[in-house]
Amino acid sequence: MRIVDCHVHVRGEVDADELLRQLDQNGVDRVIVLSRAERLSLEETRRRLLEVKPLLEAAPDRISGLAWVNPAIDGMAELAAEALQRMGYVGLKITPDHWYAYEPRLASFWERMNDLHAGILFHTGILYGWEDASRFCRPVYLEALVKYPDIRFAMAHIAWPWCEECLAVMGRLRAETHGDGRQWQSYIDITPGTPRHIRKQAVANAISFCGPERIMFGTDCSLPNRIAGQKDMVQSDLTLLDELGLDDADRMVLNSIIMKFSGGPVGLQTIAASISEEPDTVMDVVEPYLLQLGFIDRTPQGRVATSLAYEHLGFDPPPQAQARLPDM
Repeated sequence: MRIVDCHVHVRGEVDADELLRQLDQNGVDRVIVLSRAERLSLEETRRRLLEVKPLLEAAPDRISGLAWVNPAIDGMAELAAEALQRMGYVGLKITPDHWYAYEPRLASFWERMNDLHAGILFHTGILYGWEDASRFCRPVYLEALVKYPDIRFAMAHIAWPWCEECLAVMGRLRAETHGDGRQWQSYIDITPGTPRHIRKQAVANAISFCGPERIMFGTDCSLPNRIAGQKDMVQSDLTLLDELGLDDADRMVLNSIIMKFSGGPVGLQTIAASISEEPDTVMDVVEPYLLQLGFIDRTPQGRVATSLAYEHLGFDPPPQAQARLPDM
């Protein structure tokens, strides 16, 4: 499985070679780092963006960056454009800092980002350490971006404590696509923030409602000194996904595709016959859940097991089996 950590903070000077060594040790293929936050100054924001630029240039195939910007600062639209076009950043990180996305003063910023087809990771949910800013970080306020359909954005931390509101916004923007999933603007970043006692259900709800291709993984680790915990967080979320579980019928279908038909493609009728089940039951009861988990794909030639399915069942995936993981 290819693991991309989309949410790692830069807090100081980072040695690229040491970071790559730690990523290898932690089993992470790619990391997306966030430049340091600056709330007030355009020039200080530029300085903080430039300090991360050498890290992005050192290993662009494995280290990407999000430029942390505050759109309420005058001139930020052009600096954000510079970060995306000339500094090597792949997207932006934005925390609603005592402003709402629908405010008229921000319209020109969103229009510029829409023109650039920008990707944005928003902090959503409770916000620690920024005075009383949490109320500005509710996901429903990001509905305003429906006016800017070429912006793609993710809501971090499943927006706890507004997890269900986060899903509602996902549904609202999905409806706007009129069935064309390529036009769906939004993603959910499941970076920790949800308390342990509700995290499993929150992640399960997000996968079930949105599908695995709309889920992004992150750890919220910090560089250079707090990346060691990344490995434990990766394992924790892999265990959580495993605990979401498959029932006997799910396992029978996957085992049939993998063991009897070499991973597919194989037709629905053939799968049903191989497990002595009705085709309608496989199609209406079993298959939707396996599709949501990213364990099978439908192709014109038939059903195919993905590498996620192989690894979940403890098999080595063949070269042609591709994991369905979100990327930026």
